[in-house]
Amino acid sequence: MIFLMLQAIEDESDRNRLSAFYLQYYGLLKAKAEFVLKQFHIGGSSNLAEDMVQDAMAKMIQNIDTISKLSDPQLVAYGVKTVQSCATDYCRKMISQQKAIEDKGILEGADEDKVWEDYTGLFTEEDPMLFLGGVLAALPQKSRDVLLYKHYFDYSDKKIAELLGIQENSVRMALSRARKKVRKTWAAIKKEKGEG
Repeated sequence: MIFLMLQAIEDESDRNRLSAFYLQYYGLLKAKAEFVLKQFHIGGSSNLAEDMVQDAMAKMIQNIDTISKLSDPQLVAYGVKTVQSCATDYCRKMISQQKAIEDKGILEGADEDKVWEDYTGLFTEEDPMLFLGGVLAALPQKSRDVLLYKHYFDYSDKKIAELLGIQENSVRMALSRARKKVRKTWAAIKKEKGEG
């Protein structure tokens, strides 16, 4: 179904980019959806998490003008944030429907704490994912790559060394330098925005 939706994108490069994004990050997006559903005690349905990913991709397609301006790390952050938003909205709607049923007395005597517990408060703080995408986009390519390979793709040091064309024992040093650059860039951007 998603590939039919992607055909709605007129620009071929945007369509190819979003298709590649979906194929590469589907697992990450689904894991985020499952995490949100679990926080609201709505779990056990892999199909529901898949539906959340489909909804998120539909929203991303609708916002293709914004998507096309994002760097690759920002696109990943945007995708994760969109899935989180879709799953949270779904859960809030389900909670609202459940409360309406309870108010009508249909579930009298049910243990309310176990039926639905409102976790919406967990999602009121600003999510730093989009900000982190901006920080990663500001890093040099090699620093960004080593961090993404290690923390997004969970590659081994050996695999990272092969991909970057460096010695395996140099990967830890490259990671350390990249993390320092993230902290420095993060602080600089916060200061620039007047937040630090």
